[in-house]
Formats: sequence, structure tokens, C-alpha cells
Amino acid sequence: MSDLDRVQILGAGGWGTAVAILLAKEGRPVSLWARSEAFLDDLRSSGENRKYLPSVPLPDSLGYGLDPDADLYVEAVPTQHIRKTLEALPLGPAPVISLSKGLEVGTQLRPTQILRDVLGERDYGVLSGPSHGEEVARGLSATLVVASESSDFSEAVQKRFMGETFRVYTSS
Repeated sequence: MSDLDRVQILGAGGWGTAVAILLAKEGRPVSLWARSEAFLDDLRSSGENRKYLPSVPLPDSLGYGLDPDADLYVEAVPTQHIRKTLEALPLGPAPVISLSKGLEVGTQLRPTQILRDVLGERDYGVLSGPSHGEEVARGLSATLVVASESSDFSEAVQKRFMGETFRVYTSS
């Protein structure tokens, strides 16, 4: 498993933006994608996500748009929009971590099942736990679990996300 250096966040809501802020503060390549280019332009120009995380500055190192060379995709799209969103994106073969919760209406599939259905075989995982995007974005302490069928992938995600105030543990 690679170092998961280049991270692409798919979804610029509160949770996706919070994770982008968390990872970009390390100075390693992180790019934030949103379906609306106008929304990304506003993030770029204002230096904050005024809609979902007002008054939380975005790091200067954060990239905007789709990074075709990502080592890891972090899916942060509402569950009901995962399928349609990812079918429209030209994603490479990198593994995917889902931040989404719930079941898809109609199919009753979990987010990782939708991802596998749309993107095919690759490593998948879920990052979840008792946390709030606005707290993580402001650097408050949080503890989460990354779960995956691949222990190597879980450990690589743990290593990439673990920080002083953001603790990540692994599970199968």
C-alpha cells in the first residue's frame, strides 16, 4: 500500500471540507472537488466555505478541482447522490474511503456497496465516528475508526489521517 500522499476529497460540504482542512494543514497535496465550479471559485476567492463552515479559514495549500493523480479518494457526497456523482467523474484506480452514512433509496445499499457497484474492484473503507465537521475543521479533538476488508489499507489510511487532535483506529 502506498503512502496515500495525494488525496482527492470528493464533496465540499461541511464534512468533506473539514477533512480537506485537516489533511491540507500537513502541507501534503490535498484537492477539494465540488460539482459546482462556481462554488469552488467562491471557496478559492473567499478562503472559507461560507455555506458549510463559515469563519473557518481554508489552508493556502489546499487545491481545488479534480486531481487525476490522486493516491486516495475520500468520498464525502450525500448517499443519495454518490452513484450519479461518481458515474460522471473520470476517476483513476486509487482506493476510496467513504465518509457518507445511510442507505441508498431504492437499492438499500450502503455507501461502500454503491462505490463498488460504480467503480469496480479496488480497496474501499469507511471513516466514521462521533465527530462533527465544524469541530474537526477547528482542530478540536476527535476519535474515529477506519474500517476496511483490507488491513493494509486500513493501516495506510490510519497513518495518513492520524494527527495530534485527530485519532484514527482500525477495524475490519
